[in-house]
Amino acid sequence: MKNNKLTINFALALIVWSFCIYFSDAVIFDRLKLMSYDLLFSSRMFWAKPSKEIIIIQLTSSDIKEYVTPWSRSKIGELCKALNYFGADQILLDFLFTKNQEEQIMVNVVKEEGNIYMPFILRIVPSIGRFEINETFLPIQGVIDNVKGMGFVNIDADLDGKIRRFPLYYKKGDILFEHVVLKMIRDKFRLKINNITSGELELSNNNNVLKIPSDQNYMYLNWYGKWERTFSLYSFSDILHAYQDLQDQKPPKIDVSFFKNSICMVAALAPGMHDVRPTVLEHDYPGIGIIATAYANILQDNYLKKVPRWLDLLIVFIFVILSPIYYATDKVSKWLVSLVLLSIFAIFPILFCFGSYSDPSLPFIALLFSYITITLYNFASSKLEKSILVSLSNTDQLTGLNNIRHFKEILKAQCKATKKNTGKCFCVVLCDIDHFKSINDTHGHLVGDYVIANISKAIKCSLRDNDIVGRYGGDELILCLRDVLLDKAYMIVDKIRNNISNIVLNHNNNLYKVTLSMGVAVFDPYEDDMDSVIKKADEALYIAKERGRNCVVAYGK
Repeated sequence: MKNNKLTINFALALIVWSFCIYFSDAVIFDRLKLMSYDLLFSSRMFWAKPSKEIIIIQLTSSDIKEYVTPWSRSKIGELCKALNYFGADQILLDFLFTKNQEEQIMVNVVKEEGNIYMPFILRIVPSIGRFEINETFLPIQGVIDNVKGMGFVNIDADLDGKIRRFPLYYKKGDILFEHVVLKMIRDKFRLKINNITSGELELSNNNNVLKIPSDQNYMYLNWYGKWERTFSLYSFSDILHAYQDLQDQKPPKIDVSFFKNSICMVAALAPGMHDVRPTVLEHDYPGIGIIATAYANILQDNYLKKVPRWLDLLIVFIFVILSPIYYATDKVSKWLVSLVLLSIFAIFPILFCFGSYSDPSLPFIALLFSYITITLYNFASSKLEKSILVSLSNTDQLTGLNNIRHFKEILKAQCKATKKNTGKCFCVVLCDIDHFKSINDTHGHLVGDYVIANISKAIKCSLRDNDIVGRYGGDELILCLRDVLLDKAYMIVDKIRNNISNIVLNHNNNLYKVTLSMGVAVFDPYEDDMDSVIKKADEALYIAKERGRNCVVAYGK
């Protein structure tokens, strides 16, 4: 029995495992995955440092007061010239120049400097299971013709509006749109797109191969920490003042050596001017910081890689299998299983620290469902087993009727209830199969047992659902007819007696007919108890036998 239960528990665990795997792509699981992803980041103790090559130049409120009133694109031109003078390798201007008036200045700037990258925006319409790219929002044509490189700067949020993934590219038919980060990386290392799969973007040149782990066209961002503590930040004025100081042969207030071979990203970060997005670390994270994070991830080979699908399935399988093992062990072993479970849970943050991401929500849900399912099964199984044992202990094995012990328990409760409510009534009936001893002596006990079993079945089928019947002992049966007085009980019992006398029993092609003698007594709530009412019915039965059997006698009549 114990082995059968263990086998069923394992089977239930496997069913739960299959169920969780099948529905793992449901929306509710997607939200749980996002929550577990955030939890892993928030509990991270060790943060990698981003490359010092990446520098962010921010247009602040004070810069606006100093340079932008009135606004002149020439100041951006001076900034680019200064950065190149400091030795910058690449410059990303996170501005969109779309007007033709003063924008000619920017055309000259990008043409002269030769290492400036500009963004454009894809207009993306979500549709079922994919994205439709309707059009692009581009800079003026002169900028497009002279810029070093261009790429889109769209960043897509997850279901809850937070940024966790970074789009490397979009495809529309045979056209591939690159993110500006991917374009800048390819140019920096002279890489070509070699191969695109659902799990990897492969870039290569004559000497090297760069493989970027991806989920379709997205890479998971491996954050470096809070925004202000992550990247090297300089203001617009810091750069222009330092450049002017060098021109005037004065020592600059900032160390311009940091700009040698740097990747400079320029964006407006003044309040109300910049693009901020909610991330797992901060509610207001600048868009340029997200771009810089993606660039640093690729530059440093610091990816957040999803573990293989088979490993995810294996972890879920281990979790669900622990539930039946937990149930099958003793108290000491349960502690050991719990310790193993906690150790396995520790794998997720450890893997995360080393840049591998396995979703802990699915194993946890699978474990929870497995435990609940097995608990409910074991509870129901125990209740059923207990019910069967109680039924066996209360039932006569030959007839399937209540045994006399259980019958008396019910009858005692009936007597107590009737004494409390004298408006209720019931009658007790004792039945005896006439000449049963001669049947046993002549035809054997097997025939006798057959007769008792079938007569008992016939009597039980003749009674109402609320009436009770039990085996009193030997060939005697006892009945409790509820909610009837003596006259009504007499009519019911006499009808049963008459039906039994007309039954022909067939046992191994031998036919048998029997009759019943029956005594009926009504319970008097003022005088009787359980024993006295049974005694009255027994006395009535004795009189029935004295009158020649096959009859019914009501006590007192």
